[in-house]
Amino acid sequence: MRHSQFGNICLFAAALGTAVAADPDLPRYTLVDLGTLGGSFTSGNAVNALGQATGDSSTPGDAAVHAFRYSNGLMTDLGTFGGS
Repeated sequence: MRHSQFGNICLFAAALGTAVAADPDLPRYTLVDLGTLGGSFTSGNAVNALGQATGDSSTPGDAAVHAFRYSNGLMTDLGTFGGS
């Protein structure tokens, strides 16, 4: 029987997923769409132990890029901290 490289990757991913799901000691993560500060992009940089995310995001019309903190479903605009 021939297996394609893609098929082998899928089998590995499926096996890995099964192993991860069976181990209750491994951390669990949830992917969240953070949205933007009104522009076309957001880039996350870090997540702390409280689940708060930080990064930068474009403002309406992509006029500027501001730092943000995302916590409890709310993105807070932190401005530019005096830089660009």
